[in-house]
Amino acid sequence: MTLENEIDNLFSSLADWPKKWEPKKNDEKLYEIYLLALIVDVFIDERWIPIILDGNENNPPLNFKFRGSPGFLYGNKEYGIIQMYQTTTGKCYEVNLGIQIQGKSKIIHEVDVGVYSYEEADDARCSEYNILAENVPLAIECKYYIGTKLDKSLGRQWLGVSKDIGRNKIRLKGGFVTNSHNIHIKQLLKHHNIDYYETLLPSNTLLVHDFRKKIKKVVRSL
Repeated sequence: MTLENEIDNLFSSLADWPKKWEPKKNDEKLYEIYLLALIVDVFIDERWIPIILDGNENNPPLNFKFRGSPGFLYGNKEYGIIQMYQTTTGKCYEVNLGIQIQGKSKIIHEVDVGVYSYEEADDARCSEYNILAENVPLAIECKYYIGTKLDKSLGRQWLGVSKDIGRNKIRLKGGFVTNSHNIHIKQLLKHHNIDYYETLLPSNTLLVHDFRKKIKKVVRSL
């Protein structure tokens, strides 16, 4: 099953999910959307209700557009919004791609897939500032490579980012997920207790199951 088909399958349970979404031509971006769809599906399994909105926080768009590159939450209204709402507590979180967050050093970092509270997102959009890393319970670095191996420098870079954004008790706040593999990155990140998932693809059902279990722990901690 292709990434695009798996994404359609995961989103098929969303009542307001539009028939069209993009981008579909970039494999690296499709991989990020696939991981986002897995996270949304776990939220739904935990009885959170998905809310699909356009960039103006109105009705679901006819064509849902994911972020093509990292950027601010404020300013650009062309990207759709996925919110997860819990009726029993009134809590609401957003799941998004390519967000910029401010680390403990006040340096801005790019996060491929992130989960953050609606209140924090709303304040960021209204006041035009970057979300603080301390308010981001889930941040994932995604690497999709075909025909080439991961360079171990990617692991060193994410180690630095992960330390600056901090880690919650579930630890996936600084997770590194890839369809490829590199023994040096695995050794480095595992040594520093940073979650690392390699060769994670729809066909690797056991690993996908383990990833979902970890996401479930994060969702239950919110």
